[in-house]
Amino acid sequence: MTLADILLAEDYRPTVAGRLADAVAGEIATRSGLSGIGLRTALKMAEARRGEPVLPLLIDRLLPEFCTVLEPQFEAFLASGRDSFGAYLSERQSEVTEALLSVTDRRIEHTQHDALKQFYPQLRTTIHNEFAATIPEIGDLVQARLDTTAAG
Repeated sequence: MTLADILLAEDYRPTVAGRLADAVAGEIATRSGLSGIGLRTALKMAEARRGEPVLPLLIDRLLPEFCTVLEPQFEAFLASGRDSFGAYLSERQSEVTEALLSVTDRRIEHTQHDALKQFYPQLRTTIHNEFAATIPEIGDLVQARLDTTAAG
């Protein structure tokens, strides 16, 4: 079983995207300073343009690539015999966060949206913090599915 098998399962993917979006939104809401204001403004503009919340859509779109970059961590966790993927990821927060950021960095390199390319470097530290804050939630989502599979 791979991380993608768990997080991208048809019956679970909407839950994953929704819970991660909620975790990120909660973190963004508590951010102060210019980066917090900038990120909230960018999200509001995107949502006004699309007419719907963008975080769940964005996370859903990035989820396959997130699974790919986190698969080595998942394989190492399974081999370790540990019982909490969330704790395992949290102990490797810096490495995991950089892996997640590599996905968005790669996407920004290839985007056609000049405004996004322009503002991304300024928001990258904030995005780093949001990713770091979601690590326990990612672990919990995976662990819940592993526990269900083991019990079934």
